Amino acid sequence: MEVSSDFTEKCQQHLLWKSSDRLLIAVSGGVDSMVLLDLIQRLPDTLRPWYGVVHVNHELRAVSMEEERFLKEQCRLKNVPYFSRHWDSKKHPETGVELAARNFRYAFFKETMQVVKATHLLTAHHADDQLETILMRLVRGGQLEGMTGIQAQRPFGIGLLVRPLLHYSKEQIYAYSKLVI
Repeated sequence: MEVSSDFTEKCQQHLLWKSSDRLLIAVSGGVDSMVLLDLIQRLPDTLRPWYGVVHVNHELRAVSMEEERFLKEQCRLKNVPYFSRHWDSKKHPETGVELAARNFRYAFFKETMQVVKATHLLTAHHADDQLETILMRLVRGGQLEGMTGIQAQRPFGIGLLVRPLLHYSKEQIYAYSKLVI
């Protein structure tokens, strides 16, 4: 089954949101999040609620500025509300950068949800991320019987954090991206 129609079917089947909801899509500029944005844009009008893009430029890679410019321009061309923030490299900690970046990013997402009265934050976590999470928990000494992966939905800020790509592998997402993006 084609990813786009399957995605639409899964959104309906799992009642991920209603057309009256307000979505923020966390987009890094990478393939996974760009595919998520494309899939939301392709939803039928009756299923596609208001949506905007949230982006954090962590200033961790040389291409960060170019990715940000590209994403901002794509949103402008498609008339998609775009919200971004920079995490100044001078404020990066000496250690634990990944956790600090995640905390910065999610604090911005919560803040933006409140400002635009968003009901959902969508992230592009996929089946391979799910497997990686479970394996990391096992490596860290978790008990197999209590092992859970990434939740498809959970409370977040004033609404829900939803991961609508958990049913798809990275391979499926990349194959789809070659066809449409």
